Amino acid sequence: MEHKILKNEVINKEFKDFLLIQFDASRENLSDSYKKILDLFARNQDFLKYFEGIDIKLSDKKIIHFPENKIVRPNTVNVAENKLSKMEAKVDSLIQTMKDYQLKIMKLEEIINKSSKVKRINQDESSIIEHKASIWTPYPKFPKKEGDFYHLGKEKFSGEKQVYNFIKNQTLKAIVAFLNSNGGEIIIGIHEQNNHKEYVGIEYDLRNEEKFNSKDSYQQFINSQISNYILPLTCRDFVHVKIEEEQNVELCIIKVKKIPQKHQPARLLDKKEEKIYIRNGNATEHIIGNKLIRYFEKLRR
Repeated sequence: MEHKILKNEVINKEFKDFLLIQFDASRENLSDSYKKILDLFARNQDFLKYFEGIDIKLSDKKIIHFPENKIVRPNTVNVAENKLSKMEAKVDSLIQTMKDYQLKIMKLEEIINKSSKVKRINQDESSIIEHKASIWTPYPKFPKKEGDFYHLGKEKFSGEKQVYNFIKNQTLKAIVAFLNSNGGEIIIGIHEQNNHKEYVGIEYDLRNEEKFNSKDSYQQFINSQISNYILPLTCRDFVHVKIEEEQNVELCIIKVKKIPQKHQPARLLDKKEEKIYIRNGNATEHIIGNKLIRYFEKLRR
């Protein structure tokens, strides 16, 4: 009987079916075809021991995993008309069922994660959470110019550009503070005042089409500001910007990790001056004077 070695392929499916059918028979009443196969494989002792030694169960797929380059296969065995054995059909069915259950479990986990996830708007500001209505545009409206200045809270500005940069720097200050503290998240698109929170969404900033023409340009703008104005440059590796949807409103989430001590402190380049910020409770604090001295002493410990 002619034979050949199967080197770089799995056990031929039809041949595997043939063997499985023979295994369905009682070992005490082996068919002539099976005996011929055993005789043919006698020179491959590893293969013979492998088949003689395993107990085939419904969940057993060991038959498929014997090293292919050790298998001798007869060319003349006619197995073309053989059908899948009941055993293999059950094995395949169980494997498919397992895959179906795995998909169902993944979907259930996704549903559970969504239902158990705390909404961003329900997160209070803290040492690791900061809300911002926008990254660029004053909310709820651009301040009117009174005399020679635009007034925004206690601040006053001589030009519109200064107003926009002030709003932007509030977010950059918070990023620097989180980098120097224990990390945290800045949620852009939620306005909070007097313990009342409301959705604004990045749509508010995106209305300024001269500044932003897409969500991608919005993210690129934030990343460029981090690279250009926060030192050292390695800080950008510890900040991740993404867009999330909540209650049909899109929010920008800036996730910040604490930078390693060897890179500290993170600084904000503001009007050619490097400023250091830390997180103090739910506030961002600019440290100067004695606090700055104590901060550096702590770093050197």
